[in-house]
Amino acid sequence: MEIYDRFTPEQNEYGAFYANYLKNVEGMTISEALTADIDMFENLANLNGLDIHTTYEQGKWTIAELMLHCIDTERVFAGRILRLLRKDSTPLPGFDQDDFVLTSGAKNHTVKDLVRQWDVGRDFTLELFRNAEDSAMEFIGNASGYPISARTIGLIIPGHNLHHCKVLRERYGLDI
Repeated sequence: MEIYDRFTPEQNEYGAFYANYLKNVEGMTISEALTADIDMFENLANLNGLDIHTTYEQGKWTIAELMLHCIDTERVFAGRILRLLRKDSTPLPGFDQDDFVLTSGAKNHTVKDLVRQWDVGRDFTLELFRNAEDSAMEFIGNASGYPISARTIGLIIPGHNLHHCKVLRERYGLDI
């Protein structure tokens, strides 16, 4: 299976809570999906006067925290992709996104720094899929107590980012 092939993940390839993220990239190849969200961070960097350390509501994440959440989630999921592509059947642990955000040091980051981190992470994710064996792409392992395949994670990552892009548009009123 190439990252340019279209496929619809089977229900035994992901936990039901990922369904909404997968809807955001429905009908896309992994390659198309991993470029569908590519402008998200660059567009944020081009917004003049954007204060990434504010939130739309008390108790919600700042823009910087949301950006780092997307970056960290891709990092965690890229690690899962690597393990799955190597057909590692070890159950992979989940992670607490709120704990990650609390210890992220988001207040110390600039938009340019976050864009650079995102670019590096995305390049790594794409490299994982280059030359992956078909059987490895379809291998179903376990992460966070649910079945998962590398090919499905290749769609979940951008679907997750597009979900947060919608939050930035609707809740923060950003034109990205």
